[in-house]
Amino acid sequence: MRLYTKLALFTTLSTLAVLILFVVLLPQIMQKVAFANTNQALLQQKKKVLQQINTTGIDYYVGGDSAYGSYSMLKDEYISLEHTEEKTLTDTLITEQRLVDRDTINYRILMHSFRSGGQMYLLEIGKKTASISADARALQQTAIYILLPLALLILLIQIVYNRYLLKPLEYIIRSRLLKASFPFNRQADKLKSTTYDFLYLDESISRLMQQINYAFEKEREFTSNASHELMTPISILQSKIENLTEDESLSDEQYKKLEATMHIIRRLKKL
Repeated sequence: MRLYTKLALFTTLSTLAVLILFVVLLPQIMQKVAFANTNQALLQQKKKVLQQINTTGIDYYVGGDSAYGSYSMLKDEYISLEHTEEKTLTDTLITEQRLVDRDTINYRILMHSFRSGGQMYLLEIGKKTASISADARALQQTAIYILLPLALLILLIQIVYNRYLLKPLEYIIRSRLLKASFPFNRQADKLKSTTYDFLYLDESISRLMQQINYAFEKEREFTSNASHELMTPISILQSKIENLTEDESLSDEQYKKLEATMHIIRRLKKL
């Protein structure tokens, strides 16, 4: 498998793994985000209520009664204000059930006590947990709709960049290895790249090819010289033995020995 294919496969699998992990964890993350936003909204509403009380007085809400209560049309939110015996009660965020207009509903509630007109009051501001979950699901869907195109875009960018990054390596393989034939008389153009590793690899391969050519030329030169130096005495021996074989005074046994020697010389000359 080619390096580019491995990188593309790794990029695709890693992106999918991160995407799947994010989708699995997304409901919990969005739930926490929604509850955190709700807590901040409840604190902001508490701040507005206290500012209103400091400006207009507690009677703006209770109107002379001992308690005050109000909730939205769909009972998504409610606010209540009543006397309390608690001396100190800091901001407390809890999730509990409340009975609103004969309906028992789960709320995320902010409880806060304060003093006004010499009396202690307990302020409760709540938001229905079902509404918070609906907000979390909306956030989750929005995140998924945004994340999927982004993941595909990141994947495409990574694949294109990997291909661009490995282009010098493809040039080295094609020009220095695949299209090169021994002896390496024609050198390919020098690699143009800003990546030091590829430049070093290209230079090393080119230098190695030059060393191979040099070694081959030296070997061929040695072989030619050795062949020439050996051919001279062999030719002299052949000439002298040929002259000896023409002597009519030789016996048959001597002639056969000379012929055997001549045969060996011919083999050596051919070699």
